[in-house]
Amino acid sequence: MPKKVINSNLLEHTDDNGHLVYRLDRSKKTIEYFVKKDQTRQGFEFDKIYFEGFDKLPTGFYSNGFGITSGGYLLRDKLYSKFKDKFILLISNNSVSKIVKKGNKHLVVLNYKDLSTFQDRIRDIKKDKNNKNQIAADFYVNRFFPRHFEETEKIDDSLYQENQIAQILNKVDLKENLSKEDAEALIKFYPDFLEIAGAKLRGKKKLIQVSKNKTETEIIYLESVIKEFEKKLGQNLVENKWQEFLREYILLFNTNYSTFIEKASISLAGKYPDFMLIDIYNFLDIYEIKKPSTNLLKHDSSRDNYYWDVELSKAISQVENYIDEISKNAHSFRDIIKKKKGIEIRVIKPRAFIIAGHSNQLDNQTKEENFRLLNTSLKNVEVILYDELLSSLNNFLGRLKNK
Repeated sequence: MPKKVINSNLLEHTDDNGHLVYRLDRSKKTIEYFVKKDQTRQGFEFDKIYFEGFDKLPTGFYSNGFGITSGGYLLRDKLYSKFKDKFILLISNNSVSKIVKKGNKHLVVLNYKDLSTFQDRIRDIKKDKNNKNQIAADFYVNRFFPRHFEETEKIDDSLYQENQIAQILNKVDLKENLSKEDAEALIKFYPDFLEIAGAKLRGKKKLIQVSKNKTETEIIYLESVIKEFEKKLGQNLVENKWQEFLREYILLFNTNYSTFIEKASISLAGKYPDFMLIDIYNFLDIYEIKKPSTNLLKHDSSRDNYYWDVELSKAISQVENYIDEISKNAHSFRDIIKKKKGIEIRVIKPRAFIIAGHSNQLDNQTKEENFRLLNTSLKNVEVILYDELLSSLNNFLGRLKNK
């Protein structure tokens, strides 16, 4: 594609006829993409598409200016049916997908990974449709002209196609999207899977290995998580790595919880925690994640006792602010969760838990007693040590093994 260098950071890309397709600002990592009009769909087209977080035009867009590739027209029609021409489309490499009101228009921010997932699914559907069309064509030409075309397998939409289950599981976030019907089908399928797949999977190093029953599978899985947890406790990990780990496995640590909610997933603005759990009775709890190395206590030499260290004291203050904010806006908070997640939560003075520190810091009786006293004196807040979490996992594993 022809390229015109304006300066060291600004580039303009044109088509073979010299029409400007997009303008790239490398210093800002922004792109202004000028969409060519589709004459067959007059009035239903983007004028421009904006990009942030890119130093080149990403895949999924026509280099000649005709907009989004696979499924682009579907996305375009959906947005126009909702907002007419009163919106701006921004493809972001950093921000989550969201829609924000800007004056008399809407800013539609579409995360690039989300767009890619959508396009992959559209391509798979088209490919599957083409394959089925070819099978149907082979079947019917043989039926019409048996002397000239060989007989093929009969058309049967129920036939299993190799690798189709792997393709679905690798692309779909089951924790977010699993329906009740799918869950029931998987439960029904599980015993048959263990029986027919055992010979194929036995001996492979998989997280979930073939077991005779569900309990044995849970034991293998839990042992793997405990091993990973113990390994991480021996490393000097940064705080966000612990957040990622606990985000993945937090529901294992307390079986009273049924659902995990992230602030980013429901587009909450304001002083709300990033990490929230819903228990089996639909009550909301708040979690603040620090590091195992977070200092717990400071010594008061004048009184010969201990008080909360600075970082932990700040964390306590932070979660108390979260509790206050959620309590004051309980009604709107419940409505947002119900709309975004379909869950009827109960917001009645939420409890907050701070995961921080390790009991190896409580190396004398006074420290241990002062820590317990400080912890129990907190109102609706509790500090949980990392080795306490590990103990709860080991206790859970012990109960499974004794079933």
